Amino acid sequence: MSTEDATLSPAAAALARAAPREWDEFKKAVKTYEDARKDNMLTANPSDVHKYQGFALGVKVLRTIFDDCLNATDRMAERARIRK
Repeated sequence: MSTEDATLSPAAAALARAAPREWDEFKKAVKTYEDARKDNMLTANPSDVHKYQGFALGVKVLRTIFDDCLNATDRMAERARIRK
């Protein structure tokens, strides 16, 4: 799973750099939300498991992008600089 997103990574990195404490709190809230989605998947009716699995995976992708946004943005900027 890629942790680089050309839209989300730079926006998240800008927020992380502008307000690091608040950014950390936001990431903790996303992790809590992700855990709740996993719990929903585990307790779902068998006919709904795929739906809740999709919710959990979607949140996991976002959390992964958010967790790596600073490094990802730096990597993308470096690649863009090299291409010039």
